[in-house]
Amino acid sequence: MLDHVAILAKDFDKSVDFYSKVLGFSIIRKMEFTEEGHPHKNFRAVFMRIGQSRSGIEILGLMKGAAKQLPPVKRTDIGFQHISLYVANMKETYEDLKRKGVKFRNEPISTPRGAKIAYMEDPDGVEIELIERTPGTVVDFYR
Repeated sequence: MLDHVAILAKDFDKSVDFYSKVLGFSIIRKMEFTEEGHPHKNFRAVFMRIGQSRSGIEILGLMKGAAKQLPPVKRTDIGFQHISLYVANMKETYEDLKRKGVKFRNEPISTPRGAKIAYMEDPDGVEIELIERTPGTVVDFYR
């Protein structure tokens, strides 16, 4: 089941306006990732959905002052960022994929809202986020 798609925007505010005002996505939540060890530290995000869809979109942008910490933008850095896939059991899924030779960017971590996330790449380098949302402990951004 697809959870969300994330896009790293060259111009964060312009992208948020496009998806919300032009395409009609509803803004569900705004966040800034400041936790040490988080794969998107120094990024801000807006979570959106359209209609009553369970799946959503996440627009990512660098927080003010963070741009100097990243290497120059490559063509592939703007636009599609990652695919997020819901998993029922992070530990089992992570261990199974590791046994199959999948290389992860990070071991599963728990977010402040109770989700568990881990990032890996497909054979072409497309980033895939695995996410376990535990009922009762995680705000479901797209409901």
